Amino acid sequence: MVPEGQRRSGEACILKTVSTKMIFHRTVLWPLEELHLMQLQTRALAVLMRKGLLMTSAASRK
Repeated sequence: MVPEGQRRSGEACILKTVSTKMIFHRTVLWPLEELHLMQLQTRALAVLMRKGLLMTSAASRK
């Protein structure tokens, strides 16, 4: 059996590391994910616009 105090401090340590990881994830990775999503959206928009331009140019040629 592990003494109660040691177990509590161990749990607190685990909680601390988990919370710091969560904070790190929120502060560092969130903006990166947001940027990634924005890049995907702009890429999709660019593709759609290109297709739209091709379609309109093809339609205007007729």
